[in-house]
Amino acid sequence: MVSLSSYGQTYSSVISDSAIISFMNWEVDNGKKYSEDCQICKRKKVSTHLLSFDKLNFYWPDSISKIDHEYRYVHLFNSYNKLDTIFSYEEKEFFFEQFKAVKDSVWKHPLEKSKLRDTKSSLNLYSYSIPLFSSSRNYVLIKKSFYCGNVCAYGGIFLYRRVDKCGWELVEVYNGWIS
Repeated sequence: MVSLSSYGQTYSSVISDSAIISFMNWEVDNGKKYSEDCQICKRKKVSTHLLSFDKLNFYWPDSISKIDHEYRYVHLFNSYNKLDTIFSYEEKEFFFEQFKAVKDSVWKHPLEKSKLRDTKSSLNLYSYSIPLFSSSRNYVLIKKSFYCGNVCAYGGIFLYRRVDKCGWELVEVYNGWIS
C-alpha cells in the first residue's frame, strides 16, 4: 500500500486535516447528545486528548484464540461484527494504514460548536479518536465516548456512511459499552 505524503499535516499522514476537521465538525454538531449532557448548552465539551484505536481492532494474531471473548469485542473485522462483509481486505488495510499514521494525541484545531477541555475527567465530556476513512471516503470509523460521572459513561466504535456532500448517517456501533 502506498502512503500519501502530507507535509504540514497535524493529525495523519494519510488523510488531510481538512477532511478530518470537516467530519469532526459534523460529528460534534450532529452526533447524539446524551440525556445527561446539558440540554441548553450550545457547545459540547470535548476533551483535547484523543482516544486511540488498538492494533487488535484490525489484526488478530494466530497465537490468541478466536474463541476468546476479546476477539468478539476488540477485533472489528470478524464474523460477529461483520465488518469483514462490508469492507474488503484492502479497505481493512487502508483503515490500518491510517491507524498507524496518526501523528498526534491531542486536538489542536478548534471544533465548531465545541469547547475543547484539556482534561480527561470532567463531567459531560466527549472524547474522540481521529476518524478513519474508507478509501472512497464514504465510510468513517471513529472511537468515541461520553463521560458524565462515576458509573455514568458510554462509548464504542461508530461506523458512519456518507449520505450527501456534507452529511453522514450512523450505520452501527461496535464494541459498545455503558456504565
